[in-house]
Amino acid sequence: MKRLDYIDRVKGLLIISVVLGHAAWSIGLMDYNYPYVCYPFNTTVFLYVGIFMQAFFFVSGYVTNFHKDFKTFIVRNIQTIIVPLFTLGFVKQVLDCLLTADHSLFSAGGLRSFVLNGPLWFLNALFLSRLIYWMVVHSVHNRYMRGSVMIALMIGSIFINHHPNSFPSDYFYWQASLGFCVFLWIGDEMKQVRITDKRLLGVGIFYVFLLALSRFLPILSPIHYYAAKSTLTYWQIPVDVFYVLSGTALLGWISRKLGQNKFLEYYGQNSLVVYIFNVPVLCFSAFLTTLIISPTDKVKSMLYLLVFMALTFIIMTFVIFCCTKRPLNILLGKR
Repeated sequence: MKRLDYIDRVKGLLIISVVLGHAAWSIGLMDYNYPYVCYPFNTTVFLYVGIFMQAFFFVSGYVTNFHKDFKTFIVRNIQTIIVPLFTLGFVKQVLDCLLTADHSLFSAGGLRSFVLNGPLWFLNALFLSRLIYWMVVHSVHNRYMRGSVMIALMIGSIFINHHPNSFPSDYFYWQASLGFCVFLWIGDEMKQVRITDKRLLGVGIFYVFLLALSRFLPILSPIHYYAAKSTLTYWQIPVDVFYVLSGTALLGWISRKLGQNKFLEYYGQNSLVVYIFNVPVLCFSAFLTTLIISPTDKVKSMLYLLVFMALTFIIMTFVIFCCTKRPLNILLGKR
């Protein structure tokens, strides 16, 4: 499928949400106690926490061709997911160790966890869910039956998540991958729909309405995903799916209305690099900003916040530049 600029902008908005969502956590990893700095991140996370990871699966389903032969499909996914997962992912883990003084990676347990689970749950789950969905596409040809299988897998993942001791260990985050397959299916089905600005806004406005309603009815609040784990329950499935569907539509409408935006497109096209390195970059930026500013009051905290985020995106842009040049771009599956 032809590359769509507005899809890159959607991915750009999503990956920036990931960076913002990890900002306060990364400051905590550095053992900095800056409540005024973290306050804006912690109080706005509800705006995107219910969609920013699931929507990546939605978009992946929309742009991925699941009708390729198995060899072509699996080789390409190994090149673009597994290779960067264990190469650049290892670099990321080493940087984390150096910045946070957590040397568990180099222990026997840490190395075992790295090999069996990988350093980045999202990439593990994306690889497995794509593989599972490919098998379903090639074995279940009825679209509605295919959707039923995906919903059944999501229900199964919730059951497993709430009864972890009854199932094998969650190696390579196989349990999470079952729950995310449904979003690949929804994205794949969206290829059959003519997408217009009017339709995107018509669906997307419900995301704003649902978020506003959830402030008065907490039972409708977005479902948080802590790494690969979720508190999602059976009855919350429609709410979760509706949040993702409407939220992604809203981002699609915003991206189309923004028009050409090189910054968002650049980050969207290189969202894999940003995802892999966002935490060590945030930690390093917090370290550098702390050398310059001591956020002892609200004014200095806001100044710290501005410098911290500016440094984060400057450093991240440099990291993207380095990773997309030879020979590192080979690790990203670039030809």
